[in-house]
Amino acid sequence: TWSQLCAGGALQAARLVTSGEVDVAFHIAGGLHHGRPDHASGFCYVNDLAIAITALVQQGYRVAYIDVDVHHGDGVQAAFYDTDQVLTISLHESGRFLFPGTGFVEEIGVDKGRGYAVNLPFPPGTDDVLFNEGFTAIVPPLVEAYKPDVVVTQLGVDTFHDDPLAHGDVTTAGFVAVLQQLKTLAP
Repeated sequence: TWSQLCAGGALQAARLVTSGEVDVAFHIAGGLHHGRPDHASGFCYVNDLAIAITALVQQGYRVAYIDVDVHHGDGVQAAFYDTDQVLTISLHESGRFLFPGTGFVEEIGVDKGRGYAVNLPFPPGTDDVLFNEGFTAIVPPLVEAYKPDVVVTQLGVDTFHDDPLAHGDVTTAGFVAVLQQLKTLAP
């Protein structure tokens, strides 16, 4: 039941945005970006993001997916690795140091999706300055060039300096600075 509610919340958020009822929808129980069609991973059973993005693509929307969780958005990347209908951008602690062990710069997509998967892996201890500089250098130019119809984000706050399962050093102020930039990227 919880998984159905999580997936349904993401689909409802997508519907609210595409219908024009709201400009921005926030799904507080969502963001399960590790889930795969054939198995659960990293505390994620159902990948609500991939489900909602798939629904958007099936309706003809081009989607930019921006993931700022400390862990690589591997499940979402895998779901759209071979299509140009979704640009996936993940900023995360390097897979050399942290689960899920993926998200390297060489992972760029395949076939029609080649060039539409972008990864910015950070070293442990990444602080506000490095996180914001990386975001500013990579994300806005790519999103502006891609010209999506919809922007979907995963806003994991486990980049924070006191998260016990990661090695980030981002503060609330640094995270808010990224959010302010994200707001300007949505069409």
